[in-house]
Formats: sequence, structure tokens, C-alpha cells
Amino acid sequence: MKDILYNNFSKFLSKTKIQIHKKNSNLILLFHSICDDSQKNNDLYDMCVSDFEKIIIYLHKNFEFETFLNCCNLGGKIIITFDDGFKNILTNANHILQKYNIPYHIFVVSDFINLNNETYLNEVDLKKLSTFDNVSIGSHGKTHNKLIKLDQIDLDNDLIKSKNFIEQIIGKEVKTISFPHGAYNKRVLRSVISNKYDMSASSIFGCVNSNINKHILPRLDIWANDSTQIVKEKIMGYWNWINIINAIKKINGI
Repeated sequence: MKDILYNNFSKFLSKTKIQIHKKNSNLILLFHSICDDSQKNNDLYDMCVSDFEKIIIYLHKNFEFETFLNCCNLGGKIIITFDDGFKNILTNANHILQKYNIPYHIFVVSDFINLNNETYLNEVDLKKLSTFDNVSIGSHGKTHNKLIKLDQIDLDNDLIKSKNFIEQIIGKEVKTISFPHGAYNKRVLRSVISNKYDMSASSIFGCVNSNINKHILPRLDIWANDSTQIVKEKIMGYWNWINIINAIKKINGI
């Protein structure tokens, strides 16, 4: 029921043809897991690989792409990012993005790397991905706990240890972080900056424009059942009202 309401309201906004995102603005898309088609399920963040490729083909035909590190070089471009560091980014998403020569950025949870299981990227996987010219890697925290819930010592440890661990694996400086669960506040922002992260990605819907704060970069959350039409609506800005829903949830502690 919720999906139907969300889709219909956004479709209604799209019919108004109001331009919400400026043409010159860049858009950062947020994906998570890209599963085999045979593993299709009801997880909001577990997109089938065939659906993922349809979206990539649509984007490739209609937009130019930019790296996450250069996302503030405006020009109406698309930036692809992944959160959590699922292993199927390597097994399912990577060959599609290589095929179309599309840059993408992965935010990994350092504790997940050490699990050495079939769900998340391990050290070998991460090293392999880091060798591709179109792949860049950032932190998604050490534990995937909400940073706002950590005391100052644990917060700094989470940020520092995650950064250092990933750097040791890939042999490159880690300058970016995605807030676990999209949660941040002023204290977290201060700690992110003091621990030498140059850019931070949020889960706020919106576009990258000339007024953007590099430490609260907005992204468009792409969900498992999103069609190319819904992705188009999100790119146009017709799903930005989701920010109101999320703000209400935050106030109510949901």
C-alpha cells in the first residue's frame, strides 16, 4: 500500500512538469545490493541484476557520468554510488559498469570486510575492485552503527579505524564517507572533518548544485522495484518530498 501511495503521488508531481532540479545540477544515485535474478526477494535494497542493467542502459543513453570525487563539477551529470560493500557489486554490478565505462564509488563497512563471507566484499575483493580505473572507494564506518549514537571517543575511533583499515587494503587515501543509516548531526560533521574526510554522502534526496555543502552531499535512493520511469522521476526531483517523511520519522525517533 505504501509503495502504491508513494508511486502515485510522485507520478502526480511529474505531470505538473515543474522543474525541481536545475538542468546543470549533478545527481548522485545510491544503490546497495545487486542480486542474481534467481534471488529476487522483497528487500527494498536488493535489486535484481537485470533491473539494474535496464536502469544503467537508460542512464547511459540519456546522461553523462562523473566520478564521486568530482561530483561538484557541475554539468547535469550522474554519479553512481553503492553503500555497505556487498560482494555482488563485484560479481553482478561491476561487469555492467565496466561494459558501459561508467565510474562508480563504493562505501564499505570495514568490520564487514573481515567477515569473509558470501555477503560482503573481503580484502581480496576490495583489492581487485581498487585496480579498476573507474572504481573509487570510501568508508561507510567501521561498525555500521549510527554515528550520532556513539560517544566522542567511539565516534573518532570508528572514523579513524575504518579509514586506516581500508587505506591499508587498497593502498590509496580514503577521503570520503557515507553516513551509516544516513544519520548525522553537527558533532558528527565536526568529527568527520577533523578526521580528514573531504566529502560526506548523506541519504537526503536532492541534487548537487553550486551551493552544496561537500559534507552533506544529497543522493537519490534507488530501490529494488524502481523502474526506469521511477528513476527518471527521482532524477527530475519528483521524489524529494520523501525528505519530509524522513524528517518526521527522525523527530519521532523512528
